[in-house]
Amino acid sequence: MSTYTLSGLGQTYTSSVQPVFDADFRAWRCANVAGEPFNVTDRTGDTFTIAASMVTTVIKAVLWYNCFQPAEARAIKGSTDPEVQEFYFRLSQMIAAGETLDTSTASVQEGVAYLSTVNQQPAVSPPAPYVQPSRVPDILAGLLQ
Repeated sequence: MSTYTLSGLGQTYTSSVQPVFDADFRAWRCANVAGEPFNVTDRTGDTFTIAASMVTTVIKAVLWYNCFQPAEARAIKGSTDPEVQEFYFRLSQMIAAGETLDTSTASVQEGVAYLSTVNQQPAVSPPAPYVQPSRVPDILAGLLQ
């Protein structure tokens, strides 16, 4: 475990994952490592625990697109699967409009889950999903590649 200081808030964070501060939303984001909780000590010295799964991951759509590895992004963009095309279309519209998204919403989580469970179209050899299942937590946490 490491201890990180959340600058400007006078808080410390104890976890194996370093938090990321999203300045646009003045909120801390961190990867959900198997639901690992983290402890926060506020300026008054009170310590409380927050489950990593409770951290809101609101991120600009353009930044979230960068959470996908280049090969993943190319496969998603070039897909012939109608579900993946819809996912990419909606994300592209959000990027063009400068919007944000919340990765804790069901639609985002279901979209990323779909990308990790279906094989790429057009087919690749050997067959592979758009996103490896082990990458889903990093993508949903907004960890940039």
